[in-house]
Amino acid sequence: MNETPLSVYTKNAHAKVNLSLDVTGKREDGYHTVDMIMQTAELHDDILLSIVPGDTVTLRIRDERSGARSDAESVVGKLSKIPSDGKNLMVKAAELMKKHYPEVKGLHMELVKRIPSEAGLGGGSSDAAAVLTGINTLFGLGLKDGELERLGGMLGADVPFFIRGGTQRATGTGTTLAVLPPAADENSPLPQFLLIIKPDIKASTPAVYASYDEIEKQQSDRIIHPDAERQAEALSELSGENVKIFLGEIENVLFHALPKEDQALISEIKKLLLDAGAAAACMTGSGTAVYGMFSERAVMSHAAYLMKESRLAHRFTDIIETELLRQ
Repeated sequence: MNETPLSVYTKNAHAKVNLSLDVTGKREDGYHTVDMIMQTAELHDDILLSIVPGDTVTLRIRDERSGARSDAESVVGKLSKIPSDGKNLMVKAAELMKKHYPEVKGLHMELVKRIPSEAGLGGGSSDAAAVLTGINTLFGLGLKDGELERLGGMLGADVPFFIRGGTQRATGTGTTLAVLPPAADENSPLPQFLLIIKPDIKASTPAVYASYDEIEKQQSDRIIHPDAERQAEALSELSGENVKIFLGEIENVLFHALPKEDQALISEIKKLLLDAGAAAACMTGSGTAVYGMFSERAVMSHAAYLMKESRLAHRFTDIIETELLRQ
């Protein structure tokens, strides 16, 4: 262990997007198996951890999530209050570390929240992963990434991914990870800029997966499945045809699990993004944020302007310009 642990730790907890998401089955214990490629984005929450006297864990939150319009609250309602007690995944992560490592004592945490919730962007999971890595550093535990990923898996399927981030393929229940060649690189032929649109649609992850089971039984022939294996192979040597292959496999089967009216809105958003110059557009995670991938920042910014002026603008809670995270 380190002899002199730090007293304060700060970290950016980044969002993620799914560059593909396929559901490959359902286990006897009820958990679904997936095959997906995830990628971190520059969009992030701010995390600060401090060692404090005593043995308690506290959390203070400043919510800076923005609306897509100045009158967004009157259109879609106020942003939901983020819990700061044991219901928050950051607190659960801290308590998990205290349970496994007695040297972990009093901790005060601060969160500046920017990543939209109920969006499929992994904000809560990323915050939890930042707590795990922060406690590891603060208290000098010396845990390797693999052990932190194991602990993260106890909190949620997406948490392990955020320990290392970057470009990874997730299989099994989402916690079996393989690091891929980075999609984020200034010399990469892949589009590097992301325009994220969060519509005023709420989606519960368990409900979406339950709905997917029913859709898969009744309309399996209509579900478009991405090929993560083909996408990963294309990523290993990105040039010419492989770029087309990679972008062509950007798809999310959970789109089919949403109600028809939500599918219609997301399809319209994707069309707007593509018409505005996006090389690809897709819903991320279990929804409901939609991202478009752009090769040029200026084109992305113009697309953001078009989205703010579109007839659907009153349906958006967030319009965020960001990019793939280079590590």
